[in-house]
Amino acid sequence: MTSAPAELARYTAAQIVRWRRVIRESAGWVSGRQGRRAARRWYPALGTARGTVFFLAPWGDEMNHARPLMAATARLLALAGWDVRC
Repeated sequence: MTSAPAELARYTAAQIVRWRRVIRESAGWVSGRQGRRAARRWYPALGTARGTVFFLAPWGDEMNHARPLMAATARLLALAGWDVRC
């Protein structure tokens, strides 16, 4: 069995675009003690996920710079079979 980074390295941006039907994305709101929070989820469309990855986003200006990278990483993890939440 290969490690997760080795599995993710073999995917290219073009493959991700073609494989959009393999993963699902959803967005919504989650209720918490201090009100509602925005939530995003990427998960495999077929089969059962290997496990769940909880992604904590940086706060402030770093969040704006990290958002595209986080989305790309979440899609790659979902392609590899993980349920990603942030």
